[in-house]
Amino acid sequence: MIGYTYDDTFPGLLTTVFEIYERRCWPDTIHKAGVVQAGLFSETINVVTDESKADRVWHGLLKHISPQARTRLNRVFLSELPELEMLLFRYMQLAFASKTCIEENFAEGCVRRIAEIDKQVAREKHRMEAFVRFQKTSDDLYYAAIEPDFNVLPLLQNHFEKRYADQRWLIYDMRRHYGLYYDLQEVKSIMLENEQTSKAGSLP
Repeated sequence: MIGYTYDDTFPGLLTTVFEIYERRCWPDTIHKAGVVQAGLFSETINVVTDESKADRVWHGLLKHISPQARTRLNRVFLSELPELEMLLFRYMQLAFASKTCIEENFAEGCVRRIAEIDKQVAREKHRMEAFVRFQKTSDDLYYAAIEPDFNVLPLLQNHFEKRYADQRWLIYDMRRHYGLYYDLQEVKSIMLENEQTSKAGSLP
């Protein structure tokens, strides 16, 4: 059995797809680094993220699927579901091999499952946009703590940046231990040392 490991980033997964095709060594599984026990597979290939390789896969997808379908793959990655790596690989493998568009070919299990997960992630995104409630801290920062089912924080940036462009804000994912901070100029990804204090509304 052949297993690939990567660094739990989307560019890392795209690099893994590149390596699979370059090696012509098809995976039985793809996992985040550190998840697979040593000796479980006859061969484990540890992939190092390479932005140029990831970009080649990302741009190459547009020869086979629409920009909307390609964006859907990134959203599915944010679901963090255990099945996602092999699911995304099978979808891309099918797209690369097919002479026709696969986006609506729901007879294919991977296409159908991708669409299902994408809808779930989209619903969670809209739920967060509707129900995030800010509280004002002592230093005039608007703070909100969230615990979404999926890693939708990257999908929330545009909505809140446009809606609250005139105030400093921080939306923090307590489950994943990172947040988005807007300083009136740009949005940055941050990690807080004292999350409990932050949750109480007083930032360190």
